[in-house]
Amino acid sequence: MLNIFLSSTYRDLKDSRREILNKLDSVFEGVGMEKFIPDGETSHKKCIQDLKKSDIVIFLLSSNYGTLIEVCELKENCKAECPMKTGEGQISYTHCEYKTTISEGILHQTYFIKKEWDAFDVKKKITQFKEEIGKENLGFIDIEDPNVVQLICNNLAKKIVEWHTQDRLNFNNFVDREEVLNEIIDNIDSKVEVWGVGGIGKTSLIEVALLIQKLKGKRILTIGTSRAYASGSGYEDFRIKCKDDQYIADSRDKITIYDVINAFAEIGLLSNAEEVIKLPIEKKIEVLQQKIWGEKDFILFIDDFHLASKNVVNMAKSVDHLILSSRRIMYIARKEIYLSGINEKDRKDLIKLFSTEVPENIMEIINKLAEGHPVSTELLVKNYQNIDFDKIKTFELFDADDNQVKDFYERVIKEIFSNNPQALILLKDLAALNTGLPTNINRESVLKSYNIGNSKKVFKTLVDTGMLKKKEGKEGTYEFYFKHIQEALEDLTDKESHKKTIEYYEKKREIYGDNIDDAVEALYHKVKSNPTEELVRETLEIIDKIQPVHYGFKRLIDVGEELVVLVSEPNKPPILVVLGNLYSDLGRF
Repeated sequence: MLNIFLSSTYRDLKDSRREILNKLDSVFEGVGMEKFIPDGETSHKKCIQDLKKSDIVIFLLSSNYGTLIEVCELKENCKAECPMKTGEGQISYTHCEYKTTISEGILHQTYFIKKEWDAFDVKKKITQFKEEIGKENLGFIDIEDPNVVQLICNNLAKKIVEWHTQDRLNFNNFVDREEVLNEIIDNIDSKVEVWGVGGIGKTSLIEVALLIQKLKGKRILTIGTSRAYASGSGYEDFRIKCKDDQYIADSRDKITIYDVINAFAEIGLLSNAEEVIKLPIEKKIEVLQQKIWGEKDFILFIDDFHLASKNVVNMAKSVDHLILSSRRIMYIARKEIYLSGINEKDRKDLIKLFSTEVPENIMEIINKLAEGHPVSTELLVKNYQNIDFDKIKTFELFDADDNQVKDFYERVIKEIFSNNPQALILLKDLAALNTGLPTNINRESVLKSYNIGNSKKVFKTLVDTGMLKKKEGKEGTYEFYFKHIQEALEDLTDKESHKKTIEYYEKKREIYGDNIDDAVEALYHKVKSNPTEELVRETLEIIDKIQPVHYGFKRLIDVGEELVVLVSEPNKPPILVVLGNLYSDLGRF
């Protein structure tokens, strides 16, 4: 995450500093005196340490020169030209921060505050400080102006793009695609469609652009499926800083007009969602269109747009302030951007993001083989010691389609686990689990339900190879590190895998109690493996126990929609009644 350090003469700008720092911190990582945590170091030393670790420094300088440093304990290791080193005089803490910023080559912006600069009694030191800054400052600003915070943020947003284009500023955990990022930003007030295969970095790139727009004061809303929001997708800093701006669709496999309505309601853009839901579909779309048209500083991002329903597509066709991410071109945007692999000149940087220990000869092989495809590169880097590259060198990912990428994943995974077939079998079986359920993948349930040899050792292998990782805040719970790998393996799920998944959920219920969400998941896999008429009765029993607050409530819709197609005519009416009740409880008339 970008660290932005705020420096100023503190006493006369205290309230304004806090407001500016809060704004910066809502988008990136704002650093300043207000956030210092006492750790035994002097405030001066702590301040300079934080400043040196920052990516950007913003100076707000008034005619108050600031408190003078009595004794400097940092001068032995300081690069700056400073009178305190030579014993020629003292400088203020703020002046020290400026000199350190210049000597360390840290990117910065400097403002003068309109406050008695031309007064007769301005001290000599502040005059010298002002002359030292020279013409690099951005001029005088009125700190009392209610728009001053947004002015500073707008200037910073513009400069971030410029510095990034000049290769002077890099976003953490992000490999630069300057031209494409600029294309998105230049067209972000109209309609942009970014398309390309899964795992190529579409979501990450868009979310970097959205962070910059949020800094400019734009209102952001993203809509995607739980798969799109799973581990391994998107830009992590956006996930952290924009949690309240993200909406997850009801289904794992589609985005409906109801998702758009509910997302608008969640951020307060739609106050009468229940009434809108009851309208005919044309009126629903019209209301949403008017809301988007009426919000000039609003940007809607729909991720995995190829999963959008026909109604969502129709809504998107007639509005601006819209960004779409899809795996295939949808032909509805004014600006269509095809995203391929990372540029060749940046591919070594991509590898170093994942590991700095890859030998040069292996780095060259990965460069050529992965063609700058981010997920494939990471997969190879994390497991290069387990791969015989001669066996996969015939693959080409340049301009590959989704099926070719999935074939590549499957082949690489087989190679990684060529000496551990049990681990490969377990990984494929776990791919069938619904990792959108917060309590999946439960380690204890896995060890007791899947019939494998040394189950603890096999499970540890999946963690050690980076296929699984611990789920944050959930003890004993794991998730796929690469959601794209899970998707590829999930396509290989057969009836036998579904049967194993049923056993997993039943064992989980034995260990942790009769959880309704696990019961629904087990039912779903029963429908997938053997859709008997008996499952109609089981569905009717569950509907009496489940409530809209349960995770499994919406998942039961997937069960009903699958089951109603598969059962005989006499058993269809009860399932249709179940679906009607579920939709009614969700307000979907």
